[in-house]
Amino acid sequence: MSELPDQLKELIAQTTRRTRLWRAERRDVEQELSAHFTDGLATGKSAETLVKDFGDPNAAAKLIRRSKKRNRPLPWRIMRNAMRATAGVFALMVIVYLYAAARLYSAEPNVTIDYAAQLTQRAQAVRQEDRAWPHYRSALTELKRTPEEEREINLGESSLDEAYTRTAAFLDRHANQLADLRAASAIEELGYVPRHRISDEDKDLWPGLWRDQQQMLPEEQDLLSQSILGILLPYLQEMRYAAICLEAEAQISLDRGQDSSLTIANIEAMLNIARHARETPTLIAELVAVAVMQYAINTTTGALRDHPDAFTEANLGRLAHMFSAIDTSDMVTRALRAERIFFLDIVQRVYTDDGAGDGRFAGNALEGIQSLAGGAYDDIVITKITAPALTLVAPSRREVSEQNEMLTNFALQRAATPMWKWSPETVDEYFEELLGGYSLASKLSLIYLITPHFDRVIASRHWFLQNRDAALVAIALELQRRRTGDWPQSLEEIPKTILPSIPPDQFTGEPIRYAIVDGVPTLYSVGVDRIDDGGTPARQAGQLKDEAAREWIHASRLNEHERLPTGDWILWRGPVPN
Repeated sequence: MSELPDQLKELIAQTTRRTRLWRAERRDVEQELSAHFTDGLATGKSAETLVKDFGDPNAAAKLIRRSKKRNRPLPWRIMRNAMRATAGVFALMVIVYLYAAARLYSAEPNVTIDYAAQLTQRAQAVRQEDRAWPHYRSALTELKRTPEEEREINLGESSLDEAYTRTAAFLDRHANQLADLRAASAIEELGYVPRHRISDEDKDLWPGLWRDQQQMLPEEQDLLSQSILGILLPYLQEMRYAAICLEAEAQISLDRGQDSSLTIANIEAMLNIARHARETPTLIAELVAVAVMQYAINTTTGALRDHPDAFTEANLGRLAHMFSAIDTSDMVTRALRAERIFFLDIVQRVYTDDGAGDGRFAGNALEGIQSLAGGAYDDIVITKITAPALTLVAPSRREVSEQNEMLTNFALQRAATPMWKWSPETVDEYFEELLGGYSLASKLSLIYLITPHFDRVIASRHWFLQNRDAALVAIALELQRRRTGDWPQSLEEIPKTILPSIPPDQFTGEPIRYAIVDGVPTLYSVGVDRIDDGGTPARQAGQLKDEAAREWIHASRLNEHERLPTGDWILWRGPVPN
């Protein structure tokens, strides 16, 4: 190349450089071009002619590059094609992501129905002068003026405990407020209207909540904060506290040997409080109501055990009438139906509406969904970045609506069916099957984020029924004892005028069991293992575990569980003989 004219040397250098080949390949090209031009000069052609014949260096460089690359090793060509394919896939993913992002963040939900008004319409319909809530509020506000440690209700193990003495003194000081609670419970309608904010009328009862909402800025509220999920239900905690106070007062009154009229009044008040708690149909309200009614049951059965002579026969008849009158036909099922309203309200705030029952996820609902996820997506920036891709596999409005309808119907059917007739499949298992397992797509489903665990809620109804029925039988046993002077040997001995029918054991459908155990009348269910142990309390891992015996497992699946409690679910034990 050193013997070539400068004009050709420059042409070779330009062409070689523009091929952008590997260094070794450029050396080969340089040698080949030098040989080409050397041969041309040998034939008598001038350098100018050779340059002209060579043509455009850029075009020549492209041709040379293409030729050389075809001769490269196979592994290199495979790697190049793989990189091209990867780049193509990545480009496609970017396009799809940008499309999904545009689709997500341009979507707007269409909130058209005020479901909160539907949920609270009963309370709103009550006239101000007919509402029990102002009377509750007044009594509870006065009770809460006492320091928190003093108003804790704890009767301890016996009347000699310091906690018992402190609780008794607190309730004695507030006898007027407890009387006001009883009077409030006797009013037909509660009339508490749940809202998204604490009203000024209630600020003295809940000063902390009221102060917090005054400090909240409008921009801190997301789309779902104005949904039914954002409605505050602090009254339920107060209703439960009121019932706990009345239960303790009834117990202390019996321990003091006072007339049972106060105990009867408090039991009736607790049942009325439970009715008031259910005014706004929600699952949490239903659970509170069931708990409060259980307080009334416990007060009665405890009195029949520890103070069997405290009640007159007329009082026992009144108690039996009150417990029999509890309407259990819509217990839990009413709240399950109300859950549909919760779901529909959230759906209209999270999805668009195409007018035909379908729609896509709306981007401005991301922060609300983030709060529903319970912190699963703490970083909202990361959530907004990943959301477009995730929504490509998330169920549509129609899909989640159909899932919710199927799940609710299954739960309703189970709640309305006696426990002993339940199928082996639990609601939670049906839920998992409905979602096709807990895959990524399932976890992105709205139903996965907001659906509570229905199984325990439904079971609470049947547990209460079993305890309520046991209380009715315990009353009948006490009445029969008074008439004959001794406990009957079997429930069949009790006249139908006292006990019209023997209630069923929730685990078997057979009559609940009764036995005299060491001289003590004992009512019991065979419990989860379905084995009659003659009224022996349940044990699990060597410890008394009465509640473990009531946990439901289908009879066909008992062998799947290694540690079943042994023994029975004790519903009531009568007085211990002197």
